[in-house]
Amino acid sequence: MQLKEESKKSGIPANVGSEHLKIGRFLALGVVLTSLIGLLHPSVKYILKNQLLEKDPLQVTMIVLLLTGTMAAAVLLFVTRQKMWLIVFAATTAVGVILLGMQDWVFQRQGFGAIFRRDDAWLVSHFYLGILVTLLMIFSMAIVPDIYKDRSQLWRNIHAIINSFALILFLSQGFTGARDLLEIPLGWQEKFVFGCDYTNKTCDNLIQKSAVWTGSQGS
Repeated sequence: MQLKEESKKSGIPANVGSEHLKIGRFLALGVVLTSLIGLLHPSVKYILKNQLLEKDPLQVTMIVLLLTGTMAAAVLLFVTRQKMWLIVFAATTAVGVILLGMQDWVFQRQGFGAIFRRDDAWLVSHFYLGILVTLLMIFSMAIVPDIYKDRSQLWRNIHAIINSFALILFLSQGFTGARDLLEIPLGWQEKFVFGCDYTNKTCDNLIQKSAVWTGSQGS
């Protein structure tokens, strides 16, 4: 009987499960906060560039409240253990991330907007894949109690599938992120690139500046 009991014992140390849970939750929170910081930078840049503090302070206030509320919900999702509050904070965080990412649509902005999304190729978009990873991490934090309570192992299997898919998305972020960094113009290039009319495929501002520069050189 003793031999049978010993054979059933796992060779995995008892503290592995708790360490896995702790590291996984910190990783998930880190992904969510990193995503929010990634959305914060272009948002602030757009606000300053378009002088929204003077022109539309209400829009700026809404963005600030949405950002701080989403960050607070993410932290509360990390610390809470009650199922009801896990659902509330997970839903709040997910909605906040989506609204911040889609703020150009929410506020019906014209032109390039704040967020570089690549809507015409969303399957290979750094933005959309990143948002999907973030939502998966939020979902992973929300189902932690179900994983440990479910004896059928269903939630554990769902957790494994989600994180395997998330790993693939993490790898894709490296490629799509590097590609977008090469395509997004630098600060000194923006006035030339964004000054073109891509609908009519003209760059009159560049032609005029080129003519002025050529004239000054000839004189």
